[in-house]
Amino acid sequence: MAKKKEFTSRALKEELQKLKSELRNANKELDDFVEDSDNFTQEFNDFLDDNNDVYNYGYLTFSCSEILKECDPVAYDEELRNWVDGSREFLIEENEDAQELQEIITELEEKIVEIENKIKNMEQ
Repeated sequence: MAKKKEFTSRALKEELQKLKSELRNANKELDDFVEDSDNFTQEFNDFLDDNNDVYNYGYLTFSCSEILKECDPVAYDEELRNWVDGSREFLIEENEDAQELQEIITELEEKIVEIENKIKNMEQ
């Protein structure tokens, strides 16, 4: 019986290490995704355009995002990065790819807690 318990404990610990590695990878993938501001260009443009007036020149109409991007691309990129940094939770909630990664992370965290509890109970 002790050998079976030891084998089960070892198998659980190996599974725990595997899940922790998967969790680290998923967290890194989510961080990389959110930090890549190109993934959120449309959301940023919508934010700028929804919170600023359009500019009319004759029969032409320009949005705030168009003007900023074309007139000062460096400022546009900097503001995009700042907006992404400050909007992380919102972006995860609103982006399907980020949501999927967050769901995977949550599932892995739950599995890790479950296995840690099993190991703890076996060792008592």
